[in-house]
Amino acid sequence: MQIRILLIFVAVNVLAARSHADEITLGTANTGYSNLFRAGLRFQQVYDGSLFTGTRIIDTISFYASTFAGGGSKIDNVVYTITLSTTSAMPGVLSADFATNRGSPVHSFFSGTPMKITGYAPGERIELDGLDYSYNSSAGNLLVEIVKSANPAGPSDGDLNILYQSSSTTMSNLSSTSEMGNGDVFNGGIVTTFKFQAVPEPSPLVTLAVVGCLGTAFRRRNTPNVC
Repeated sequence: MQIRILLIFVAVNVLAARSHADEITLGTANTGYSNLFRAGLRFQQVYDGSLFTGTRIIDTISFYASTFAGGGSKIDNVVYTITLSTTSAMPGVLSADFATNRGSPVHSFFSGTPMKITGYAPGERIELDGLDYSYNSSAGNLLVEIVKSANPAGPSDGDLNILYQSSSTTMSNLSSTSEMGNGDVFNGGIVTTFKFQAVPEPSPLVTLAVVGCLGTAFRRRNTPNVC
């Protein structure tokens, strides 16, 4: 029995050691462009939950500067508030009513200005490192909502806020040029990369110690008793 328990423990440790941080990119760069960060004060994008597997901890969200902006992009110097939630809203049939799309509870993922405002090279990531969000794909599709608000630190200047956009039917978005108003729904969406939290790897010393215990237990079991 002890041998079996130790074998199971070692197997679990070996499998866990293979776990690591990973990411998924939805959409393909160079397939179009979108004015997400200059589309107004509010933006929503829904992603088909089948693109994810099980429960994942979202650590960062990235978008990509496109080549349309004359060789680079810049971001509005405003505060971006990003919230995440699960939703029953489906890509392609997203409601023009922001409140209807939003799930519950709503997770506050990020609030602030991206670390870099100007000088993005074509294809460069605009990475937003937020408060970890546990997303269970079986609970619904993933909804990302972005709200722009004034930044007392500087003026808004986002004439070149162009991002790569995909025509994929696995996501769609909604934008508004009025804080309280509703906007237009578009099929496809902004190319997005979700980076997931790393799974802690066990210490190699722990695994070696378990193997050592296994060997000791095996030897004791096979050593005849001496009277």
